[in-house]
Amino acid sequence: MTGRIGPFWAAQRRFVIESDDTEILVELDQRLVDLGNHPSSGTSEPTAAPIVFRLERTGPRWMSHPWALWRDGEPCELTLTHDYVVPYVLWEVTRLVLESATVPIVPMHAAGLVRDGHAIALIGPSHSGKSTLAGWLAKSGWGFLTDEVSLLDTSQWPPVVHPFWRPIGVRRPGPLDAVIDEAGAAAEILVPASRLGPLADPAPLAALVCPTYTPGADGSPEPMSAAAALTSIADQIPSLGREGSEVFRVLAGVVDTTAAFRMEFDDLDVATEQLASLVDDLVADTAMVEQGA
Repeated sequence: MTGRIGPFWAAQRRFVIESDDTEILVELDQRLVDLGNHPSSGTSEPTAAPIVFRLERTGPRWMSHPWALWRDGEPCELTLTHDYVVPYVLWEVTRLVLESATVPIVPMHAAGLVRDGHAIALIGPSHSGKSTLAGWLAKSGWGFLTDEVSLLDTSQWPPVVHPFWRPIGVRRPGPLDAVIDEAGAAAEILVPASRLGPLADPAPLAALVCPTYTPGADGSPEPMSAAAALTSIADQIPSLGREGSEVFRVLAGVVDTTAAFRMEFDDLDVATEQLASLVDDLVADTAMVEQGA
């Protein structure tokens, strides 16, 4: 018998997951629970049929690659290991978002968090510490937009960051272990952000921050030039190769009008305090400029 979970939302695209394996559906339903909430922005697809992912066990668990995944009947991957099947499904879900985002929506490889209605984008490559910092900010009361793909709407000023509430990839051992309190020996687990803190609605972008975990660093944000910020951001834009010069022009406009910072951090509580002060100061400065105008 085939079971089904969903619908879920990958930004504005609906999808469901089917499988004849109840255990894997239960795990996926637990990990993707936040994606069951419809994001409150953009144009929904109330009449469109959801995308169907079909996950099948093609052999016993002792086989090295007993899983296969199809999307609307087309094969995605037919030789998946048991440990990798859930992360791979999440990758295919993330790909839905990347495929559907076109200018003026620009997807960034960045975490997105919200403080008092204002968003920051934490931009950087994998293993830079941004997902751990994003999780720590969420558990400290910041609203969670995403830990992986920030959807930047550049059709308005300031640009608005839209949510993609995928689970946070938490590497272990690490500082979030005590907060998550989940047994198991996996080196990385997917944790619904709602277990750490509140999910956030779209919010205007207050700052671009390039964080890096550096032992002994004091966490002080250092201003970046527009040129340096553009270089750092361009490296984290998946659609740059597909849409080329148009995306690059849009990004140049964003860095010209948005404060950007580099931040090396060690202590997560200190980093949280520094970012809170940064956002508060930027919002206060903007308010003074608007009042003066």
